[in-house]
Amino acid sequence: MHERRGFFAYCFCAASLARGASFHAGYGACGGYSNWRWWSVQQAGERARADIERLVVALAPTYALELGRAGHEKITPQTQANDPLYLELIERLKKWSSLNPAVADIYTMRRLPDGKIVLIVDAETDYDHNGKFEGSREQRTSIGEEYEKQTPGLLLALKGRTNFDADIVSDRWGEWVSAWSPIYDSKGKVDGVVGIDFDARDWLAAISEDRRNAITGIALILAFVALGSTALAMLNADLAERTAAEERYRKADERMQITISQMPVAFIEWDTRAIAKTWNPAAERIFGFKAEEMLDKQTFAAIVPPAARAQVDKVWSDLLANKAGSHSINDNITKHGRTIVCEWINTPLIGPDGKVDEVFSLAQDITERLNLEKRIQQGQRLNAVGQLAAGVAHDFNNILTIITGHAGLLLGHKDIPVNMRADLEHIESAALRASSLTHRLLAFSRQQAMFPRPIHLYEVVKNTAAMLSRTMGGNIAFKVRIGENLQPIDADPAMMEQVITNLVLNARDSMPRGGTLIVAVERVEIFGEATQNTPDAQPGTAVCLSVTDTGMGIAAEHLPHLFEPFFTTKKGGDGTGLGLSVVHGIVKQHRGWMEVESVVGKGTTVRAYFPPTDKQPEIEFSRRTVAGASPDTSGRSRTVLVVEDEPNVRKLACATLQRAGYQIIEAEDGPHALEVWTERKDEVDLLLTDMIMLNGITGGELAQLLLRERPGLPVIYASAYSMELTAPDLLETDRQAFLQKPYLVEQLVSAVQRCLS
Repeated sequence: MHERRGFFAYCFCAASLARGASFHAGYGACGGYSNWRWWSVQQAGERARADIERLVVALAPTYALELGRAGHEKITPQTQANDPLYLELIERLKKWSSLNPAVADIYTMRRLPDGKIVLIVDAETDYDHNGKFEGSREQRTSIGEEYEKQTPGLLLALKGRTNFDADIVSDRWGEWVSAWSPIYDSKGKVDGVVGIDFDARDWLAAISEDRRNAITGIALILAFVALGSTALAMLNADLAERTAAEERYRKADERMQITISQMPVAFIEWDTRAIAKTWNPAAERIFGFKAEEMLDKQTFAAIVPPAARAQVDKVWSDLLANKAGSHSINDNITKHGRTIVCEWINTPLIGPDGKVDEVFSLAQDITERLNLEKRIQQGQRLNAVGQLAAGVAHDFNNILTIITGHAGLLLGHKDIPVNMRADLEHIESAALRASSLTHRLLAFSRQQAMFPRPIHLYEVVKNTAAMLSRTMGGNIAFKVRIGENLQPIDADPAMMEQVITNLVLNARDSMPRGGTLIVAVERVEIFGEATQNTPDAQPGTAVCLSVTDTGMGIAAEHLPHLFEPFFTTKKGGDGTGLGLSVVHGIVKQHRGWMEVESVVGKGTTVRAYFPPTDKQPEIEFSRRTVAGASPDTSGRSRTVLVVEDEPNVRKLACATLQRAGYQIIEAEDGPHALEVWTERKDEVDLLLTDMIMLNGITGGELAQLLLRERPGLPVIYASAYSMELTAPDLLETDRQAFLQKPYLVEQLVSAVQRCLS
């Protein structure tokens, strides 16, 4: 109808000219048609622009999502140009640019605290598509280069809004229109933005070409009006316009289809009835359904489990109500019935009438990522409880030091009654047993004193198994299997005995009606894929200790909690819940890791892996012990500076050393000790200091200050924590020793004697 109306307008124009009407009157009539033609061309250009914007709105968040997951937040302006993660992100951008011919450049930016916006990842860009990166324009941009063009689209993306900015921006690389999308960090905050540039000349080509055709067509029409050929000119102009528009639409559709097919995440296009209209290869990979199985069908029932349907229906109703886009995480199911967790980004497409015409969805399987996050969170909980346990053990060890010390002092009296001596021995014995409990807590928190040396694990297994075999009972077949070519490991033999004992007794208790219990040591090879589910696992050779039983097994829901403190599956309060958590702490302390396999009703296998060492075990070794020391008669002229912030422990140490014949100078903390040292340094023969003290100076710092003035001063460090925690660089020598609390009075005296001799 519009074309015919325009045609008749031009006929009227020709008739007016033929009748000799004024030129301006005729031109006005023809100009009305020209205005309509410009409007038609502008509408065609707007449709082309909408098509491209539709493409990039789906494209930009996809790249932003992948960059965020790849660790974009770890790249800073201080990152080195050869950083592996940075180079990996560069390769991603280059690959994406090469796969999408419509895209001129892809890069990322970040706003710094001072307000500057800098380039972070900007790959080499083959603008002329000749397969080479030539000239400064196509070279990689340095990390941290400031970008001074703070365009509306860029600023909007930094606020968390994906957008397309059609305003042309000129910079040292060229003239562009750009799509922008925010990149989120691991905490869900905007880390930066990804920019996708399109050549402004290509962007304007559709509109400008339409306008050129219109100008040419109008000129031809005006010329042919006078010649009586108006209809032919209009027909030619319309044909050229239609052909060019169809070619543009075809190219835009091809580009969009290429992009959708190569997306690393699922791209699904739905109509308002939730019938799938597009199902890309990534969707096939994630959900297992081929496109022909899902297109033109209601697909929610196939990929949404019943338990998640209410949540999905609510998201869908919000989308159809045009309540903006949505980000959701929910369970999905695959063609083969496997439950996965997917992250969805849904965008409603609004028609001219303001109603939702379609919905675009991007989906990514994040099951493995969530599993890893759960394991990390579990490790963080264990570490937090471990720190609490270590603090309790520290204070408890100070109390036990006082108990064992004063019991030892009383037992040192020769004239003490026999019945009183027995009572004191019971007190001392109970305190020592309580000390073993703090060692368990410290082992769980990986802060127990450890004395590692090269050992053959199978030797410890043989010795411990011989002792444990007597506890099995007649209905359990107890077997030990030793593999071949076993390498030594760096380990504390006593702690390895504790690991073996706890695992074997747990296995025994799981077989009340009898069964088979196997302890094995073997050499295994760990490959890269085996480390994916166990963050602590290390690829390569490992020595594996395994304990297998044919008992009741452990339910699947209990497996993630086995190493948590105070968790137990034993009935009637028979278990403390510390056994496996202690084992886990010891194994971690030895740079190892653990795995558990169990089937209810068939049994359980617990494996502990340890890294091997190239060092060879010593033929004979005995841990240094200090007990039963006698008073040092030569010590009456020796003076010990005792620094301890726990008053009762300080009094005990002073009383013990005075009874052994030493002169004592005491100080309540580091600053007080420095004052005493300034006044009486010439009298001090040995420093006995607690490692962890308040008021700003630790035992280690105090010793360093004194040793600067007097190199060679004998020092004994005491702590309720392990030496590895409080003095990791300490090397015990004849003039330097570490004393673990709680200690016996004989151990204290012996350590002083050894350092002074």
